[in-house]
Amino acid sequence: MVGSSQRTAIFIRRAQVHDPVTQQSGKRRQVVMRRGCNPRLRNALYHMAHCVAQRDAYFASVYAALKTKGQSHGRALRSIGDRLLRMLVAMLRDHTLYDPSWRQPVLMER
Repeated sequence: MVGSSQRTAIFIRRAQVHDPVTQQSGKRRQVVMRRGCNPRLRNALYHMAHCVAQRDAYFASVYAALKTKGQSHGRALRSIGDRLLRMLVAMLRDHTLYDPSWRQPVLMER
C-alpha cells in the first residue's frame, strides 16, 4: 500500500519530468523524456540537484559514487533530485526544517 506522502513524491516526480516515457511499436522500443510536464518545476529541480551536488559534501560524495557506477551526469542528478524530493516530502509531512546533521552516513540507501 502506498502512503499519502509517497503518492505526493510520485506525483511531484512525474509532474517535473523525472519519469521517462517508454514508446514501443512492434520491434522498436525507445525511452524518451516526458514532455507533458511543468518545465519550470523540471528546471528548478535540475538546478537544485546540480547546486547541492557541488556545494554539499554528502551529496557530492553521492554524485561521485553514482558516476563511478557508470551513470551519466543527467542520471546522477536525477537520482539526487529524487533524494531531495523524498526529503522535501518528509519535511512537509513532519512539519520540520532541513537539518543536514540528521542525515544517515550511508551513501547509497537503495
